[in-house]
Amino acid sequence: MSSSIFEGTFPQAILKQIPMWAMQEGAPFFALLQNDTNNNTNGTSPTDGQVPDWLGWVGVVACIIAWGTFGLPLKVKWIKEANMNPIVFQFYFSSMVLITSFIVLIWNEWYFSFWGILGAAVWVPASLLSLIAIHLLGLGVAQGVWSGVNIITSFTWGVALFHSEIGNPYLTALALILMVVGIVGIATCSKWNLPELLPASSTETKSLVNETVTHYDGNEENPEAPNTFNPEVQNNEQAVEQTIETTQEEEEYPTQPLSRKEKIVSILKSSKNYILGLACSVGVGVLGGSQFVPSRFEEKPGVVYVVGFGFGSAGITSAILVIYYIYYIIRYRVVLPFHPKVAVFPCITACLWQVGNVMATYVSMSSLGFTIGLPLTQASLVVAGICGLLFFKELRGWKAILQFFVSALVFLIPGCILLSLFGKK
Repeated sequence: MSSSIFEGTFPQAILKQIPMWAMQEGAPFFALLQNDTNNNTNGTSPTDGQVPDWLGWVGVVACIIAWGTFGLPLKVKWIKEANMNPIVFQFYFSSMVLITSFIVLIWNEWYFSFWGILGAAVWVPASLLSLIAIHLLGLGVAQGVWSGVNIITSFTWGVALFHSEIGNPYLTALALILMVVGIVGIATCSKWNLPELLPASSTETKSLVNETVTHYDGNEENPEAPNTFNPEVQNNEQAVEQTIETTQEEEEYPTQPLSRKEKIVSILKSSKNYILGLACSVGVGVLGGSQFVPSRFEEKPGVVYVVGFGFGSAGITSAILVIYYIYYIIRYRVVLPFHPKVAVFPCITACLWQVGNVMATYVSMSSLGFTIGLPLTQASLVVAGICGLLFFKELRGWKAILQFFVSALVFLIPGCILLSLFGKK
């Protein structure tokens, strides 16, 4: 028995509103997108080659650009100044995913998949973790980690659950090794940015601390809104004075050089956020590589799967938001700020991500398919790294930059290509 409900022909009426000249001039393209409602495929289970190679390659490029840039709105100064809560950001994001999911109904009949809701239940936590990972690691490094883990996770699902046969075990093993080396290289390249473990001058300390006091204690743009991530932060001038005094004492009475063990401990302490960001990125990769597993159980898998996915993502995120909103009011005695003035940025993020999500479907429908096309879309991490380097200076110094590009171009991407060519018969 089919798991679908609410099937209808409403979207076909929309197609009829398209001018005849447009249908005639673009007939080959619309023929690729529109369903053949008499062949029982609903446009979702096409045979390989129904989408021409050129459209498959266009889809690969679109995915690389969209998925490589969708995190950029997270880094703009207005989002940083607003300090938007990740759950609020995810609410805007999921709402836009739901809205944009209806676009596929222009060339498909209405179809609702309950498996899409399950897929959304996997994706929403991954999306929340990605916000934290980008905040802690930066766009380029975070996406570099979860892209590689995503590929490995997808490959594992294919072999373990769907019994995909490995084409060449030796080259597949080599591909996985290259990917792991590339992931480690990308994940550690930002460590070159760590400052030396030396006490800062009192002037630098005062400047930094004064900036911190202004940030937390002088919120002129929105004086009623507390710090979203830490609403209990109050006037910290007393702590600032103690910090300055301690720093001055250290300068007057310099300590002995740190031993090797003390340096390691100090680095670990200073790397707490880095380790947390790395763990979040790995979680994003595992969940992201698993989010389309439910679609394999759908009787009519394909592009209209995103409709049920959109409803699921919006519904699950809304439920999380309601629970968190109640907790926030009880815990902090203030209303959770939604920052409507900057809501456009999570919406832009969602639109970019959804473009990649939809175009990836057409990549899978082409002859490039799952073995070549989809793995190549993970080259988006290079775009993300370049954007992080050019616009946000996330990697500073030639060592960090060199390690990033060597890890990506020499190890991770060749590993992806080998895996796509020899990982499946």
